[in-house]
Amino acid sequence: MFTAGIGENDPAIRALICQRLAWAGIVIEPAANQANAALISTPASKVAVRVMATDEERMIALQTISTLGLNAQGRAP
Repeated sequence: MFTAGIGENDPAIRALICQRLAWAGIVIEPAANQANAALISTPASKVAVRVMATDEERMIALQTISTLGLNAQGRAP
């Protein structure tokens, strides 16, 4: 699974990584990869390769709120 900025938006990096993992049976569909499709592996691939959107900033904020013991409004419960 590819996520975050580079994983979501860089078909060239995904292609290079998947080429290096061909020994594991990974085969990607170049057109799907170029289109940043959700599924970029072919039906012949032994492993499903996916591109997943993430919201890193939101997750960092939620973890910070949790660590500080605050609620979503930034106040102690």
